[in-house]
Amino acid sequence: MREELKTIIAAFLALFVVLSPAVHNMAQKPQITVPETTKTEIQPVEEVSLVGQQAPSLEMEYLNGEKVTLENFRGKTLVLYIWSTWNPPSPRGIWFINRLHEENEHPDLVVLAANMGFRDHPEVIERFLRRRNFELPVALCTGDAMTQLNIRTVPAVFIIDKKGLVQYQDTGLINEKEFGRILEEILYPEQQTTGT
Repeated sequence: MREELKTIIAAFLALFVVLSPAVHNMAQKPQITVPETTKTEIQPVEEVSLVGQQAPSLEMEYLNGEKVTLENFRGKTLVLYIWSTWNPPSPRGIWFINRLHEENEHPDLVVLAANMGFRDHPEVIERFLRRRNFELPVALCTGDAMTQLNIRTVPAVFIIDKKGLVQYQDTGLINEKEFGRILEEILYPEQQTTGT
C-alpha cells in the first residue's frame, strides 16, 4: 500500500511539473497584436450634420411612460434639445429651451427636451425640473440617439420642420442669435420673402 501511495504521489508530482508552465501561460493575459495597416486607419468619428436630411425615427419616452417618436411631430416645427443633467452646458441650454417653451405663442411650434437617459434616472430629471420650476415637456431617449442623430456630445439642438427635415443642428452652447434667425425663417417664411 505504501509503494502504491508513493507511486501515486510521484505521478502527481510529475504531472504537476509538466502542466505547471501550461497553467501559468493560461493565467497570463493573451498578447494582442494590431497589424501596422490598422494602426494608421483608425480615425476619430466625425460629427455629420443632418441639416437638409429627413430626421431619424428617434424613439423616446415621456417621463410619465408614454412613448413618442419624432414622426409624432410631423406637421409641426419641432425644437429638439438633447441634454443631460450632468453635462455643464446642458443645464445652461435648458434655461433657454424652457424660456422658448414658456414664451411660445406659435401654434405650429413644439419644444421638446430629450434627455439622453444614461446616468439620469427619471427621478433625477424630475427633481432637476421641479427645482427650477420648469414645465417643458421632457422625454428620455430610449434608443441609441447619439448614433441616430450623428452627434458625439451633448447638448445638441435641432430644428425639424413640418415635413420632418432637419433645418438646424448644433452642439454645445446654443448660438441663440443664429438659432433664433433660422427658427424665425421657418415659422414665418412669408416675412422672409416679402422682406418685412
